[in-house]
Amino acid sequence: LDDNCDGLDQNCNGTADENYTPTSTNCGIGECTASGQMICSSGALQDTCTPGSPTGLDDDCDGSDENCNGTADENYVPAATNCGVGECAASGQLICSAGTLQDTCTPGSPTGLDDDCDGSDENCNGTADENYTPISTNCGTGGCAASGQLICSAGTLQDTCTPGSPTGLDDDCDGLDQNCNGTADENYTPTSTNCGVGECTASGQMICSSGTLQDTCTPGSPTGADDDCDGLDQNCNGTADENYTPTTTNCGVGECTASGQMICSSGTLQDTCTPGSPTGLDDDCDGSDENCNGTADENYIPTATNCGIGECTASGQMICSGGALQDTCTPGSPTGLDDDCDGSDENCNGTADENYTPTTTNCGVGECSASGLLTCISGTLHDSCTPGIPADEVCDGLDNNCNSLVDDGLQFLTYYRDADGDGYGNAAVTTEACALPSGHVADSTDCNDSNEFVNPGMSEAYCNDIDDDCNTQTVDDVTAPEISCPTDAQADYECGGIPVDNPVIQSFLQSSSAVDDCDGSIPVTNDAPALFDKGVTVVTFTATDAENNSSFCQASMHVHYEYSGILQPINTDDSSVFPIGKCIPIRFALNCSGSTPVGTATATLSVTKISDTITGTVPETETIPPGLADTGNVFRYNAVEQWYEYNWLSKGLTEGTYRIVISVDDGTVREALFSLSAK
Repeated sequence: LDDNCDGLDQNCNGTADENYTPTSTNCGIGECTASGQMICSSGALQDTCTPGSPTGLDDDCDGSDENCNGTADENYVPAATNCGVGECAASGQLICSAGTLQDTCTPGSPTGLDDDCDGSDENCNGTADENYTPISTNCGTGGCAASGQLICSAGTLQDTCTPGSPTGLDDDCDGLDQNCNGTADENYTPTSTNCGVGECTASGQMICSSGTLQDTCTPGSPTGADDDCDGLDQNCNGTADENYTPTTTNCGVGECTASGQMICSSGTLQDTCTPGSPTGLDDDCDGSDENCNGTADENYIPTATNCGIGECTASGQMICSGGALQDTCTPGSPTGLDDDCDGSDENCNGTADENYTPTTTNCGVGECSASGLLTCISGTLHDSCTPGIPADEVCDGLDNNCNSLVDDGLQFLTYYRDADGDGYGNAAVTTEACALPSGHVADSTDCNDSNEFVNPGMSEAYCNDIDDDCNTQTVDDVTAPEISCPTDAQADYECGGIPVDNPVIQSFLQSSSAVDDCDGSIPVTNDAPALFDKGVTVVTFTATDAENNSSFCQASMHVHYEYSGILQPINTDDSSVFPIGKCIPIRFALNCSGSTPVGTATATLSVTKISDTITGTVPETETIPPGLADTGNVFRYNAVEQWYEYNWLSKGLTEGTYRIVISVDDGTVREALFSLSAK
């Protein structure tokens, strides 16, 4: 029919491909989307579709892919938004969702009735505190009392009440608080008042009580029968002392005693008794009141007396008691054993300090030290100790100059313990001295002070694990071990990866070895992962000897899918021959863990002509319609058939043998051959 595009005049009318019908095509994405046709030109298919150019940066929100990258509006930058008023105020963003601007801001909920006074718009109506109800208030006291309201102004409570002004000093008695201090009549001054006669006479005040004047004066009650002599009218009859009765009296004392009467005269008692005259000075001790003063012998003069000895000594007086002489002196009691040295006779035996015991004393320091006795002489302690004479300080561990310091002023050096006697000291065991102590040296470089054959003066013995010359290296081994790496290996992929304990992996890892010139056979470590994924894993093997000399090598483990081989209609023996211009299906399958299909691999195709000779021998008839041909070079996975496929269009090619090269993401490259024929 000549309706394909192969440059052949199939209906033999002199024109090739004249019945080919162009098909619509599309290309580009987003705003770059365009349409065209698949036309036939000189026997080859050509797509006239050309993608458009980007129309913008894709930073607006219109649902269009203006920069033609497959995503719409991805460069749109959200803007901050606000909503709600008062306590409902909130913030959000103006975002782009499916090409439409959406504001994420949601107003808050009201938090109250707005009936308090806090400056907040709690009911979110744009006005703060509008439902606040003013409260009646009072202020001022007395004549200044006033009323007002507690109102809300700009979120703050304000009292409109203003007190009045004072109307007076509040110094009268009218019950009014004229000076507005909360008290009425407080400045009123009371006046004195009097009432009653005799002992009933009283005084009071004219006071202010609840705004009324009151006299507090009340006459007294009679205080007696008016029978004493005090000049007072006790029975309030206008006459004082009228009922007084005189009494018999006596006067004078001692030798002057006499009698009379106690009479009342003008409110004063008067005694008519007159005393006799004194008969002496009352300075003897006879029990008589000779000078008539009420006391007998009061002018007797006591004389001093003494008694006791030592600390028991006391003094007294010869006194007059009851008209008889008495001596008040009493000896004291002993105060001690008399064994201290204070010059006192404490045991009252007539001798002071006789029981004191001398004690040994020491004086001086260092080489000036001496001893003596602390003795008691005439009540005073005497120390017989005399310090020695200081000398020049020498290095002998003694305080020669007697200043409490040993070997002071001398040069002290640091010396090191030489326990093994090899002439080299231990830096960790030191002493400071002014002369070389026994068992010490001035050197501090011995690294083993318990072995006389280990010190910086010794020569290093090879491979004996001992640091003979104290150079911090136990063995002077500078040669790295010889390491042998396993040969590169391969293994079939297990779903999810091959664990490191897989026998194939273990055989690969354990086939390495290493030998050291000092340590002999030594272990080999590796950095193998816990799971070997598909593809090539390079493992590094490392051997390190006792002196940290290391060698390493690398070997590869290639993990690949289980490959089915090329599938029909292409023969695995390279014998397939297909007609030129046909769409040939190229297929293969991949498995893991034996039989589990792998559908997530990536594989690419390349087809190259290797010969103009047709080497195939088996004509193949299974082909795919040209309209189903694939573009690019990546295989598709057919989940139904569980194979990878690529419909390869051979139109426009020439006869010969072609090589299929399949590159899989496990690192393998699979090949197959087939032939194209014009017949």
